[in-house]
Amino acid sequence: MVDPNKAFDAENGFFVDEGTGIWIGGGDAVPTVNAPQGSMYFRTNPAEMYRQEGAGVSNNWALFSTGGAGRIIDLSFNDSSGASVKTNSTSYTVMGSFIFPGTAQAALDTAKVSITGTTSPTASFRVYDFTNSQTIAELTSQATTNAKQMFDLGTVSNLPSGPAIFEAQLRKDSGGGSVELHALSMYKDLS
Repeated sequence: MVDPNKAFDAENGFFVDEGTGIWIGGGDAVPTVNAPQGSMYFRTNPAEMYRQEGAGVSNNWALFSTGGAGRIIDLSFNDSSGASVKTNSTSYTVMGSFIFPGTAQAALDTAKVSITGTTSPTASFRVYDFTNSQTIAELTSQATTNAKQMFDLGTVSNLPSGPAIFEAQLRKDSGGGSVELHALSMYKDLS
């Protein structure tokens, strides 16, 4: 709840918390004003929330959530060399884990992955819900090269309503060498 004793910027539609300097505002348009980092703007139509991400005071607004629920999950995978994580196993191998907060907090419908292969093997990758024993999204028998590539995991399904442990799992299906996982991104496609 906005404190009525805080300053109000009528021209831009923001309340300003005088203690922190953070602005909180709302309206129908995408925000275009300069505001302190961390300021929030709630757009009413469509329902979207923006956060000012730039350092200091700037006009670097980023979409923070949409439709009451939204989140971007971006993960990079690195071993001690800092490049990627790799496997030559022909069974799914857990390359990393993360907590999915549940659909009330994260309305996701898109998943993309970046994988490579040292000698162009085929690979499969999946996001697996360890808590509920469900496959969330999967890419199967994809030809790889030694250059980073981005692949769409297709349909995102079986998302749990509550928190769950998700695993990023990779396997080599055929060919020589190993397969490497570089990055995973899951998000709500707003296009």
